[in-house]
Amino acid sequence: MARMVFFFLLVTSIYQPLSAQMEWGTIKGKVTDAESGEEMIGVEVTIKNENGSLPTGALSDFEGHYRLDKLEPGIYTLEVNYPGYEEKIVEEVKVQPGRFTIMDVEIKEWDPGWVDPWPFRKPVSKVEKDIVFSLSSLMLLLFGALALR
Repeated sequence: MARMVFFFLLVTSIYQPLSAQMEWGTIKGKVTDAESGEEMIGVEVTIKNENGSLPTGALSDFEGHYRLDKLEPGIYTLEVNYPGYEEKIVEEVKVQPGRFTIMDVEIKEWDPGWVDPWPFRKPVSKVEKDIVFSLSSLMLLLFGALALR
């Protein structure tokens, strides 16, 4: 009888941690550069659940791998951010209990295109350029004449 009680306690103590693990899911994957295929180190990977709240996040390691553990089963949005790169958003990522969801992501370098350093400057017409040139030439002549006196 004591053996049966011991066996019962042993089985339930092993079963409970296993069943607790099965309630959670995991998202894991690799982040690479879209052009070169190189692994990206230190990339921020976050997820949002259906409510828009942020349950957890991770950074990619030296080989570009990331892992988000202990996620409740459901649908998530994965967001990948790295300075100098475009933000990547992957929607409808399904997490199932006791399973790994593999989500490899490629991110592109951000290309701002041509940025005007003076965005509020209006274009200068040829007439305005000619007036400025004429005035500056006149000023040089006047200062030259005054210097000769």
